[in-house]
Parts: sequence; C-alpha cells; structure tokens
Amino acid sequence: MELLNLKHRTNLRNRLINPLLNEKVGGSFHITPGKAYELTEVGGEKVNLDNGNRSSIHWDITILMLPQYGGGEIKIDGKTIQKNGRFLDPKLSVLNEGLTAK
Repeated sequence: MELLNLKHRTNLRNRLINPLLNEKVGGSFHITPGKAYELTEVGGEKVNLDNGNRSSIHWDITILMLPQYGGGEIKIDGKTIQKNGRFLDPKLSVLNEGLTAK
C-alpha cells in the first residue's frame, strides 16, 4: 500500500477551476499522506489523477522552499534534486517554468 504521494511543483501562476488542485505552488514541496484524488474530469476535460492509493484520509502538507521563506533542499538517494524551490537536474528544469514552459 502506498503511504505517501510525492508531487512535483508545476509552478502555477493562475488559479485552476478546481480549487483542490491549487496546492500546486511553484517553489514548494508537497507531500500527501493518505488518499489520492480520483477525479476523471476537471473543467470539462478528461484527466486521470487516480494513482490507486486508498485511505480514509487525505492530508496535504505544503512547504514553501524559496529563499525568502528560508529555502531548503530535497534529496533523493543522497542527491539534491531541488534547492531553494528550483529543480537542479536539466531533465526536471522544465518544472521550474510552469505555465510558461514550451
């Protein structure tokens, strides 16, 4: 059973129609113990947000990691992948651009 849903930041600059998805804040770290979303449609568009995780709770924990909020690092297997709210790996750097990404 999956206990945590580790999400990457999509650096949104505008509110989404569905307020449940407004937790996607650029420069933050978001971890969710508990149930994943099971939405199949958002704003008339088909989506698949169900990762199969089932639980009686869904608890969002979001931490701003930009320098003006104290900064921070995310490490996976000893390698820093995000520092001060910015992804370091060029393969992930598109996540820093959010809605402006091409």
